[in-house]
Amino acid sequence: VFVNQPEATYIFDRGYIDYERLDEMEADGYFFVTRVKKNAKVHVLETYDTSQSKNILRDQMVVLGTQVY
Repeated sequence: VFVNQPEATYIFDRGYIDYERLDEMEADGYFFVTRVKKNAKVHVLETYDTSQSKNILRDQMVVLGTQVY
C-alpha cells in the first residue's frame, strides 16, 4: 500500500521503477531512494563523502534519463 505523504522518504526496488511516476512524485515534493536498473542513464550532479561508512558504496545526487544536463 502506498502512503500518500509528501516530504516522506520512499524506498523502491529497481524492479518496480516507473520513471514517469518518479518525475511526478519529485515535482509534488516527495523524496525517494531506489536502486536503478543497470542500463539506466545516470548523470551525477554531486557525490557525497561515504568514507565514514563501511556499508555505503556511493551516495550521489543524480538525474536519470537521456536528456543531457
